[in-house]
Amino acid sequence: MDRLASNSHFKLEIVKCIDRLRTVLNDTVDIHGKGNFPTISVRLIDIISCVREKLRIANMPPKCVKLNGGAASFIASADDFVYADLDLIFPMEVEGSDSFDKVR
Repeated sequence: MDRLASNSHFKLEIVKCIDRLRTVLNDTVDIHGKGNFPTISVRLIDIISCVREKLRIANMPPKCVKLNGGAASFIASADDFVYADLDLIFPMEVEGSDSFDKVR
């Protein structure tokens, strides 16, 4: 495969991954409550926006948001499959126990 064809294939795969990411972010997910807390259904993008905003207000903005787990594998894969888990990671600087308590 020549360089141009290889580059075009790579760009196509990136576009497919971005489309899958958009799909995952706009899908409604169920968050199962414990005890007396009910299960809620919410779009993943709304959870991310809410958490980022709350952390920003607390003067602890996350550096980025990372997606791991089955959802990340689904996005990166060319195969269609049902993923069973997704993990959201909000890396940030935590300075002392006061900052940690704010996040908790």
